[in-house]
Amino acid sequence: MLRISVIALSINNLTDARYFAALGVDWLGFNINPASENYVNPAQLKEIIDWVEGPKMLIQEAQWNPDAISLINSDELKISGQLLQDSEQAIQKDNFAIFSAVEENQESYRLFSSLADWQESKVPASESYILYSGNIEDLSDQLNLDETPGLVLFGSSEEAAGVKSFEDLDDVFELLYP
Repeated sequence: MLRISVIALSINNLTDARYFAALGVDWLGFNINPASENYVNPAQLKEIIDWVEGPKMLIQEAQWNPDAISLINSDELKISGQLLQDSEQAIQKDNFAIFSAVEENQESYRLFSSLADWQESKVPASESYILYSGNIEDLSDQLNLDETPGLVLFGSSEEAAGVKSFEDLDDVFELLYP
């Protein structure tokens, strides 16, 4: 079991999804905004979700479009999420935890770009996640705190179908296991 809660965002391939799931992350996030470079279409998303067990699945950057509507409404995919229309919540499904930089009326987690930003904020660790900077020393400092916020990692593109190096992330997960 990981020492802290971990979210893996921008998952757009099965290789990333299986890697993160095997290492015990809490959440896998999929970007369904067609304008994003990390966009995953509904067919790809279904294929990935069918292969992966363990983490909760969430939709990130879901804007009002036919793909988002069908995904959020699909009972088959078992995804939590919120759908925004003109920056206002239009559809909410399941007990989705909102990951944002603003307070919400429901369960929410604040995202911070650095440990220093989080420490200045005074937001409790249990309500916070820090975006991984790529600096392993920063992560080590984070893990040495009495109360440790969660960590946000990111997927990336494959070198070729099913081919990808996880050397940098392997170092991260070595620290995350007790």
